[in-house]
Amino acid sequence: STCETLGLSVVAEAQTTADLQVFGQESVTHVAVDARQVSADAVVLAIGRRPDPELALHGLCAIGYAESSLSQVPRRTETLMTSITGVYAVGDCAGLCSLEEAFAEGRVAGYAASGSARLNDALASLAATRSARRAAELQSLLLDETRRTLGGGNGA
Repeated sequence: STCETLGLSVVAEAQTTADLQVFGQESVTHVAVDARQVSADAVVLAIGRRPDPELALHGLCAIGYAESSLSQVPRRTETLMTSITGVYAVGDCAGLCSLEEAFAEGRVAGYAASGSARLNDALASLAATRSARRAAELQSLLLDETRRTLGGGNGA
């Protein structure tokens, strides 16, 4: 699966969040699923596979229509910032994508937000995860950095 190619292993699956407990102080140390405890470095929640623009709309982010997911999604800059300064959208909230692409988007947003010198490498890695069709769709939704406004946008 995609998880194994990323060097990750899925050790537990829960049908609802009520079936899952996460433990740790500064970071995740282990999880409990169905009364079974498993050591863990991270917890990934995959909830549905349809982008929901509600949060972006409440935040007044500029949005556009993504044909591949048949839904409205936040428009973003090349570094995945929405039309609101400091707010980044990654993964399925910005349109359906693979697990590999979602992780790569998370790295780009993190490096962009922190001003890291590793941003260009992360952008190159992200581009390598995308199909030509997905890249073209995202290009059509790209929010021009010069047109991004502080308080949000109207989708233009």
